Amino acid sequence: MPKMKSRLFVSYIVSYLLVLLLPLAAINGLFSQRFIRAYRDEINSKVRADMTQLAAAMDRELETMSQTSSEICLTMDLLSFRFLDEPLASREAIARLSAYRITNPLIEEVVLYPLQDDFAVASSTSCRKDLLLSRILRCRDCTPEELRVRLETLETPAVLQQVNWKGETGYLCMMYPIRTDYQTPAGACLFLLPKASLSRFLDEKMGFCFVLFSATYQCARRRRHAAVQQR
Repeated sequence: MPKMKSRLFVSYIVSYLLVLLLPLAAINGLFSQRFIRAYRDEINSKVRADMTQLAAAMDRELETMSQTSSEICLTMDLLSFRFLDEPLASREAIARLSAYRITNPLIEEVVLYPLQDDFAVASSTSCRKDLLLSRILRCRDCTPEELRVRLETLETPAVLQQVNWKGETGYLCMMYPIRTDYQTPAGACLFLLPKASLSRFLDEKMGFCFVLFSATYQCARRRRHAAVQQR
């Protein structure tokens, strides 16, 4: 008789616990799913906003380069520019290019490649075009001659990847055509961007996005793991 009473007592306790815990588990699961869904939506909204800001920041950088090339065209008579014949104008050109470079932390070098002269002018140096293309500015995707033709026939902005600058690897080269007021081709303006600077720029803009993405991934991973255990 005592054994039967103890079994009944245990069964009553088990039944009580089941009646108590099952609704609590269901309520907890329901609110957990709602919380995770709301948290995920908030993270996605924040990531989308940050991505929009990143795109706007990149657009501003590209617009700055385009405006710089236009200003060079407006402030210099490139069709009559001669490096050897006008040393004073050459020094002024170098100083102007240096000012453009200093005001933009992403740009390491600005190079002016005029069609009507044998010399190219940079913010830190100047040299003959053949020396620039054969020794200083090298591209893995094209030969020096192919690069020369591309620069002299450039019609729209373009980018060169895998560029070596002064023997150093890891550069992007943004190329913008330069035209006179009458849309006569006058050369090209080159912007050398170290990939390390671009990486830092992206890290500053995307660091928070990465943290949010990681949090979302971890929440989704825990949710899938719990669903597998329940099965």
